[in-house]
Amino acid sequence: MITLRIPIKAAPAQTLDTVVAGQYVSISLQSRGGSMYASVWLDKVPVVLERVCLDGVPLVSEAYRGMAGDLYFIDTLGASDPTWELLGTRFVLIYHLGD
Repeated sequence: MITLRIPIKAAPAQTLDTVVAGQYVSISLQSRGGSMYASVWLDKVPVVLERVCLDGVPLVSEAYRGMAGDLYFIDTLGASDPTWELLGTRFVLIYHLGD
């Protein structure tokens, strides 16, 4: 089992690149209308575009099996959906592979 915390900053818009489980992943986060939205590319191929970020809900659909593991936000103090002001502290981005 692999669980990694992906470093993000408290900013209304950001793009980050990382390697998880040997996969090159690019993630774009944008705040609009009080909600966070994510786009995810796997090896430069878009797999998710403008998906709303919800607490504990995977960003990449199970229907897309090209990506090993899951990316999701966790509220470390409750069960709220992420807001940009507390990204990286209260709201963390997690990559998880395995049971």
